[in-house]
Amino acid sequence: MSILNKMNVMLGTNKKYIVIATICVTLLSGCTPQGNGANTEHNTETENNNVSGTVNGQTYVPNSEFGVEDDINKKIDDLLIRYYAAYVNADIASLEKITVPLTEMEKSYITAMSQYYEEYRNIECYVKNGISEDSYIVSASFDMKFYEQEVLAPSMNLFYIETNDNGELYINNLYSDFNLTYSEVAVDKYIFDALKTYAMQDDYIALSNKVHTQFDTLIKENQDIYQLTKRTIPAARQQWEDTVYYAQSSETEDTQNQGTEGTENTQNTEVTPPTEDTTSSEQNTQTSESESQAESQQPSESESESEIESQSQPAVPKKVKATTEINIRSGPSTDTDICDNGLPGMEYDVVGIEGEWTKVKLSHGRTGYIMSIYVEPIS
Repeated sequence: MSILNKMNVMLGTNKKYIVIATICVTLLSGCTPQGNGANTEHNTETENNNVSGTVNGQTYVPNSEFGVEDDINKKIDDLLIRYYAAYVNADIASLEKITVPLTEMEKSYITAMSQYYEEYRNIECYVKNGISEDSYIVSASFDMKFYEQEVLAPSMNLFYIETNDNGELYINNLYSDFNLTYSEVAVDKYIFDALKTYAMQDDYIALSNKVHTQFDTLIKENQDIYQLTKRTIPAARQQWEDTVYYAQSSETEDTQNQGTEGTENTQNTEVTPPTEDTTSSEQNTQTSESESQAESQQPSESESESEIESQSQPAVPKKVKATTEINIRSGPSTDTDICDNGLPGMEYDVVGIEGEWTKVKLSHGRTGYIMSIYVEPIS
């Protein structure tokens, strides 16, 4: 069964998700189709239009001989409006024209998650030059309307936009939330590091803090938006993973294992029978080994109590990876200050788990807290 067919089966048997919604990927996605009241503006107050800095000891400086012209800003506006208009309607054909690459797995994800977002308003684009000429890093803030919800939710998203051989702008989809989360296709290290550098700049952090603070205030005041963003959409995403992503990964592993097992069976067809004396000796050895193993497998009372205690405690992973854009806070509460930000795919060493929060190590000996629903363990 193809991925898209599996998705249709899932949607057909889970209409309760469809009844309450019709909209897009993660909370950090959005724009309005043209003609639906989209209001796109550009921020021109940033100190400079170039992304530069040092990440992992390497300095990245973009082409600084050109600025971001008004004509480019307009083209970026049009591109994002077309992108989200197609995304909201799960218009795969239109998305393939402006996003490269668009994998079969992500198409199925869009089919599922585009159910939850209806419209995006008050869009403001922040454009900086990328690491090569005619490439751009774009962050967009906007107000998002969920299906059958009147209250607008503030949010933002990040894009890497490039120019093709025909001079047309397109979204480099290697840096989408989806690919950075599920790592389907390898990314370019230098572009990814440039995006991390961008996310560390003061103007981006200020924008991110503003949007996330507004959103945190909203979900405290509006129970419907809280349930939708913290319960319904994460549950639908988990169901997509169980029905499509993990099922597809399992099928791939089974195929690889079958090939390996066939090779092993071919290599182990010759068996040398033991002599009578060695058989008797081996049987005695096996008997004594079995008795020894049986004794060693009997747990002591203290060991049993220890196992019960360890099973009651959640496993603490050594490292985690962000599954979306995140705020990192100074304490395990949304009431504490935001001390850092992260992008999808960024990895962190774990210090511990405190309730619904994961405590992680940051640069310069600092630590911070991330809501555990926004990270996943790295094996």
